[in-house]
Amino acid sequence: MLNERELQLFNRMMPFDRGHSIEVFRRVAEMSPNNRVVQTAALLHDVGKGKPRLSHRVGLALG
Repeated sequence: MLNERELQLFNRMMPFDRGHSIEVFRRVAEMSPNNRVVQTAALLHDVGKGKPRLSHRVGLALG
């Protein structure tokens, strides 16, 4: 589904963000099964987020 560059971006995301993006993708794919642009956006919507700070990682681990 993702081209080579998009896949590189996706794989650089934090594991938590990748998992979240896959869940968003699944919901979007149900609502828009033929809209690849929206599906791709669902997978890549957190690409620019960067790495979370320690306090955020602790919250993710405890949440």
